[in-house]
Amino acid sequence: MIKTIYLAGGCFWGVQHYFDQFDGILKTIVGYANGKTQNPEYKDVKAGLTGHAETLEIQYDDKMISLSKY
Repeated sequence: MIKTIYLAGGCFWGVQHYFDQFDGILKTIVGYANGKTQNPEYKDVKAGLTGHAETLEIQYDDKMISLSKY
């Protein structure tokens, strides 16, 4: 079954690179969560002006990979 999780962990590019290397990860998408502006820009998020966290959406096949493994 295809499942989706969202993670926030510092720089989303680094988190994305880590997860993209595993079999069973079908798609990763970077974005922002929980801030005070509707359409944040990267430079504003990095400067701490929006309150957003950099996040990663991960779509994975739970028959190929489990959350407890990674």
